Amino acid sequence: MSSPSQPSDPWNRNGVPIRRRDDGFINVSDLWKAEGQLPPLRPDKWAKRDQNQHLLDAATQEFEKPVWLVVRGGNALQGTFASPDIALKYAEDLSLDCYEWLSGLLGSEAKNTGKARERTIPLGSIFLWVFQLPSGRYRLSQTQVAEAIGKPESSFREFLASKSPEALPYKGFHSGKLSVEGRNMPINPIPVTLAIAYWTKESLAGNLSAIRLLASSANEAIERRADAAFGVRRSEEEYNHRFKNVFEKLADFFPDSASITKVTDPYSGAGSMILAEQKLLRRLKRKFPQEMFAFKKSEFVRDLVLLGAETDDWHLTYERGLAYPDGAANRNAYPDLISQPSECLVDGKKQKVVLLFQCVDTIVDENHVKDCFYLRQYIDLVKEHLKVDHALLFLVSPYGVTRYAAACIKESDELRGCVGVITLKQLATFLFEKAAENKRDNIRLGKLKAKFIHLMSYRLLDELLSEEELSKFSVETEGVQLTQLDLF
Repeated sequence: MSSPSQPSDPWNRNGVPIRRRDDGFINVSDLWKAEGQLPPLRPDKWAKRDQNQHLLDAATQEFEKPVWLVVRGGNALQGTFASPDIALKYAEDLSLDCYEWLSGLLGSEAKNTGKARERTIPLGSIFLWVFQLPSGRYRLSQTQVAEAIGKPESSFREFLASKSPEALPYKGFHSGKLSVEGRNMPINPIPVTLAIAYWTKESLAGNLSAIRLLASSANEAIERRADAAFGVRRSEEEYNHRFKNVFEKLADFFPDSASITKVTDPYSGAGSMILAEQKLLRRLKRKFPQEMFAFKKSEFVRDLVLLGAETDDWHLTYERGLAYPDGAANRNAYPDLISQPSECLVDGKKQKVVLLFQCVDTIVDENHVKDCFYLRQYIDLVKEHLKVDHALLFLVSPYGVTRYAAACIKESDELRGCVGVITLKQLATFLFEKAAENKRDNIRLGKLKAKFIHLMSYRLLDELLSEEELSKFSVETEGVQLTQLDLF
C-alpha cells in the first residue's frame, strides 16, 4: 500500500526551490535558474539596464531602504534578492508564465494575511506604486499622484480641501490606514478615481503634464478595448512603449494651447505685447545684424566649458546621462551644460547647489520659456540623483531676456524659483573671476583674459532688457551676484 503523497512546495519552480528571506525578499537568482538561465536576463545584467536602474532608484527612495540585495559570503542565504514587487517585475521580463505563477503565490499570501499587495506600474517614463486591497480594489499613493505631474504632495491636499467641482464628490474623504505586505508602516492611499479627478483639475488649470498623462491613458484604454475586440495581442512592454510615444508626441501639440496659457498670458494684452516684442527683434536684427549674430551657440558653449575648466569648483560639462532613462526624444529634454555641486549662499545659509545652463543664440523670448516645461523633470531628476539642496536652471543668452518672457517666468508657479536668466557676459565674467582666484601670475591671467575677452566685452543692445534691469533679480553665490529671476 503506497503512502499518501506529500503536498508539493508551492515555491518550487521547474524543480528549483525559490528561496525567500524572513523580510519577504525573493531570490531572483533562483527564478533566473528556474527559467533557463538566459544570459541577457541574468539578475546583474537586468539591474544595469537604464530603465531598471531608474525603477530600482525610485523604489529605494520610496521604501527608504534597498530593494535589490546581492548577498555573498557569510552564513546568510546567498544570491540576489529583491522585494516582492521588484521580483514580480523581474519575473515578468523572464516570462509571462513566471509572472503569473509568482503573482498567484503573492496574491494568495496577501489574502491570507489581510494586507494589501504593492506593485509598480509604468506610465511611459513615470512609475506609480499601485496597492491592491484584499477585496481586489486598487489604490494609489497621493504623493506619487502629485509628483507624476510635477506637483508637491501638498498640492493634492489643497485640492482635496478646495471648492473645485472636481473635488466636491470627495468632500470628507478619509482613506484610513492600510497595512501593506513588505512595509513596516501603514499608508494612506487614495482611490484611482480621486487621482483622476485631481489630474483633471490640474489639466483645466493648464498643467501640461496632467493633460498629456490623461490623454495618453485614455488613448491606451481605448486601444486595449479595440485590441480585445479584434483579437490583437500585445505585451505590457509594447503597451507602455506606445503610451510613452503618445505622451511625448503630445508635447508638440500643446505648447501653444491652453496648457501654457497660464504661463504665457499672465495678464490681459499679452498677445499685443508679444507682437510688439517680435517686431522689435526683427528691427534689431536689421539694425544690428553683426551684433545680433556675432555669437554661435556651439562656439560660446564650448568656450564656457573651457573657461570653467580654469576654475577650481565651477567646471561645466555636457553631462546629459541623467536625462530620462531611455533617452529623450524631444530636443528640449535636457540643458546644454551642468555644473558640479557647489556650496552657495541661499537665504543666508550655505547649501549644496547644482546649476544647469540652457544656451540661446540671441535673446530669451516666450518660446524659450515654453521649452522650460520639458526641462522641469530633468531639474527634479538632477536634484534627486546628485543629492543636492537645489538644482537651478539658467537660460543663458548674449542679450538677456525680453520683458514679456521675464514676466512669464515670474508668473509661473512651476518655473518661478528654479528658472532664471543670465547674460553670456555675466556668466563669463563670473567664471573668469573664479578662475582669476587661481592665477597669481599676471602674465597667465592676461593670457586667460585675452582668450575669453569676446565673451565679456561685447555691447548689449540698449533697446532690450538691459543688464542693469536683469541685476534686480539676483542670488548671492559666495559673494558673486548671479542673475536669477525671483529665486526663493
